[in-house]
Amino acid sequence: MFLLGMLAFISYVDYKERRIPSVCIWGLYLYGIGKSMLHRSDLLSTETIGNILFAAVITVGCLLCRSVWEGSIGSGDVRLLLVMALLVGYQKMLGILFLTFLCFFVWSVILLVRGFSKNTTLPFAPFLFAGYAGCWGISCF
Repeated sequence: MFLLGMLAFISYVDYKERRIPSVCIWGLYLYGIGKSMLHRSDLLSTETIGNILFAAVITVGCLLCRSVWEGSIGSGDVRLLLVMALLVGYQKMLGILFLTFLCFFVWSVILLVRGFSKNTTLPFAPFLFAGYAGCWGISCF
């Protein structure tokens, strides 16, 4: 529930100001560290290493998009995706990303049909929140 609440707040700020507060990202990092310490998870388990590798792949992919297409994704979005991948793991993150991009696609089509420009910028965090909330509601993480 903490993650859902933080994503809701981050989404609101991203929608209004087109930025993701660094303090929220750091809060999520600290939450993840505390969560892993409480569960005393094995730091060298195959699942943990898989989650770290998946987070690295997402980060590199986002940074490549950022370098190739100017204005495609912000650094706050990249950091948010990284911390999300580390917190929820690669299996859940795949479902979240699927719903996130599905919502993003539907909203983009609606905007294009309404006559908005292809250059209209959209905040990413609200779609990530929708994807997480949808997966959370379906599977009750």
